[in-house]
Amino acid sequence: MKIWNLSVGGLLVFTASALAQTPGEENVSDTTTTGLISGRVISDSGAPIPNAAVFLRGVNSTPTFVVRRTLTDREGAFRIEGLERALYIVTVSAPSYAQPLREPNALPNYYRVGDSITFTLIRGGVITGTVTTGSGEPAVGLNVRAVMVRDATGVAPRTVAAQFGERFTDDRGVYRIYGLRTGAYLVYAGGRGTYNFSPTAFDNDSPTYAPSATRDTAAEVEVTAATESHGVDIRYRGEPGRPISGSVTRLPTHLQFVNNSVTLRRLRGGVAEFASFTFANSGSQGFSFYGVPDGEYELDVQAPVSSTEAALSDPLRVSVKGADVSGIVLTPKLLSTVGGRVVLEASTSPQCQNKRRPAFEETVVNLQRSQEVDPKERRFSTAFAGTQASPDKAGEFLLRNIGSGRYNLSTRFFARYWFLRSIAVHLPGAPKGIQPIDLARAGLFVRSAERLTNLVITLAEGAGSVRGKIKVEEGNPA
Repeated sequence: MKIWNLSVGGLLVFTASALAQTPGEENVSDTTTTGLISGRVISDSGAPIPNAAVFLRGVNSTPTFVVRRTLTDREGAFRIEGLERALYIVTVSAPSYAQPLREPNALPNYYRVGDSITFTLIRGGVITGTVTTGSGEPAVGLNVRAVMVRDATGVAPRTVAAQFGERFTDDRGVYRIYGLRTGAYLVYAGGRGTYNFSPTAFDNDSPTYAPSATRDTAAEVEVTAATESHGVDIRYRGEPGRPISGSVTRLPTHLQFVNNSVTLRRLRGGVAEFASFTFANSGSQGFSFYGVPDGEYELDVQAPVSSTEAALSDPLRVSVKGADVSGIVLTPKLLSTVGGRVVLEASTSPQCQNKRRPAFEETVVNLQRSQEVDPKERRFSTAFAGTQASPDKAGEFLLRNIGSGRYNLSTRFFARYWFLRSIAVHLPGAPKGIQPIDLARAGLFVRSAERLTNLVITLAEGAGSVRGKIKVEEGNPA
């Protein structure tokens, strides 16, 4: 893979990557427009994983796009056919298996028609134990959760997505949570779940952490791959929690929407440790969370405006300290869009003739929130912290649903001899002679409801290559 970086002191780091190709892809004869993506799903021991779920979606998918889904066969193989020429994101899952550890800021892997992919999953760890009541009887039908607080490298996860497991106790009060990634977990019973689709008798209780503690005195459980942590028992306290309630501000009639999703995150040491979701009432726009223990929280509301656009409120910090919290008002703000076009600059050099040009439909533009931000601007909601899009046949692209803040931009494409020349904004109505703004120097700060449409990404032909060999002295680590 050839990677070209342009990083000039500013708010953004712009990266263009010429993605890996086979030798035959250097020429312009590649005219594939439809076909398939295939591959295998295996365990870290190399054994095939049958009946693993494989999901595929296009980079430019909208909410109305039907995600393609299939299952692996007995050899762990899969095929998804009838695909148009484009870039796709493919994900896999299987019961009792976990995903390998990834870099926190790693971008997705992109695939195109003709690719054959091998996915490796790791046998997850298990936490199991028994929950009893204060009188020692089995607690039946009680929801138990395991929440990761540190991954295998000792780093706290930046998001709560895919970092926890949840199961209910059986008639013996026994629970078993499987498919967990390696790391340190907190285990607790009771309280409201992530989604309140199936209310239980314990929703209004404050969670009880193993062995019989509050969050401040909870014991951590170490989990490793393919091992079972037995005897993580809980003596359930059954203490009532507190409600948090409020309302969502209505927007103008032409932007009014339903299904406003309100998110409550528990913060611990600056990290969102757990999230719970509910929907605002379609009439009153009121919302409530119950069984909330003392602690620090963050609230926001996400709302669809159309099939492709959304609104998001600023995060609101809330403290629960032995009393109910009410009267909260969340105000959604329209999210922003950043659009523009990708321009190709061909070279007249004889060495560059008859080489494969980047295909717009196999190019992706990524916008991701910068990690180096002012603490006042930092939010823990990741739903709209970044987005991606592929240009259309004319090279035009549109990045939707961007929250306010500073961003990094990256461009990936399939073309061996091309590189990123520049990224600039052309100001509409600027006097003649005024140069475009060099975003690599000036940076990009996106404001709420902003519509930036004059971004120009220039890819130029004529990239060179560097080849060599790394020699490691005997006795030194590679």
